[in-house]
Amino acid sequence: MENEIETDVIIPAESPKITLNRKVRNLNVVFFEGLSGVERKRLPDMETSLFNSIVSEAFRLAAADFRLDKPGWSVMNVHYLRSWALSKIRDILVGDDNVIGDAVISVFDGVRGPNMVFLGDFIRLPRGYYAHAPTRVIRIRDGIYALISSVPSAAFSRRNLQIQINGLGRWIVDIDPESLMAKDISFQTKESYLGHSVPTHDPQTFMEDLATHGLKSEWTMLPGSEMYLGPVADRYNFLWGGSSTGVDTSIGRVKIVRLPREFSRYDYFLRIDDRSGAHRIQLDPKEFKRALLAYDALANSPRKAIFTKRDSAVILELDFSPPAAETRWMCILGGGWLGSSGSRIRWIFPETVMLQVEEMLRDMWLKLDVRGR
Repeated sequence: MENEIETDVIIPAESPKITLNRKVRNLNVVFFEGLSGVERKRLPDMETSLFNSIVSEAFRLAAADFRLDKPGWSVMNVHYLRSWALSKIRDILVGDDNVIGDAVISVFDGVRGPNMVFLGDFIRLPRGYYAHAPTRVIRIRDGIYALISSVPSAAFSRRNLQIQINGLGRWIVDIDPESLMAKDISFQTKESYLGHSVPTHDPQTFMEDLATHGLKSEWTMLPGSEMYLGPVADRYNFLWGGSSTGVDTSIGRVKIVRLPREFSRYDYFLRIDDRSGAHRIQLDPKEFKRALLAYDALANSPRKAIFTKRDSAVILELDFSPPAAETRWMCILGGGWLGSSGSRIRWIFPETVMLQVEEMLRDMWLKLDVRGR
């Protein structure tokens, strides 16, 4: 029987019943301007992004306060960080205390969706402890660098760096690489940050690389196995069922199979039928969604990304949850979650990074439907 929902999704959970105090909306912005040291024009307008910005900045300040008290390499307990952050921002939040507490900790290191740990600002350790991640920047485009750091924004502003806050993510803007190096800030490549184990190529070459990197064994159909069905019109995400025709590639006819394991998770495999028979290649968990997208492209049914220009922003609509690395990059590019509409999920981005978002979508072999340009 067809299984509709892929469980490995990294998208924000439904919006909590919590808001910023609308009666003091301007005060919230003024408060955050003072909290972060960032001028108002470089703060987000959308309420969800402003909430994420305020909460994440409070956690950075909590970590900085702890580091002042504890010389050396600081290891911080999540309860200390949460309590410190809540004490600074509780008065500007409207909602039930338990709901607010859950929403605040979700911004730091939630079970679902992007958060500060997911983006790389902090390092998760065992037993509820966290450490500072090293400060570094990643080039987005000329004059715009993503800032990955547990250090509060005000510390960078005091060094005469222009910080733009987009929600969870931050940019250093209006600067060249020589000036950043003069500030003794380290660089990280986009490729290193995304952490793909297989480079991005055309879908054919990508499949060949997957077969080369994976562990090969004789094919055996195990109980509970399901085949990837490919995209289905007006249906969300990756659909699975009992049979698939597969796609012809340079390495043979390929099908993608998943096998259930504990905690509603799956192992993923390529089934390859060639002259030597049928065998399977186990996929790296970080790469299985890109394998599905490459499969769609090779089957001449690439997924469609709808891209709509609106004022100074662009709206992206997808009918699947992107791989973790691409979701991380979407947040770095200033993406804000807009929820779902029908069979699609939606994100909003600043117009200044439209070309970078398009590049990311093409790297997933998607068909772009650009509207309103």
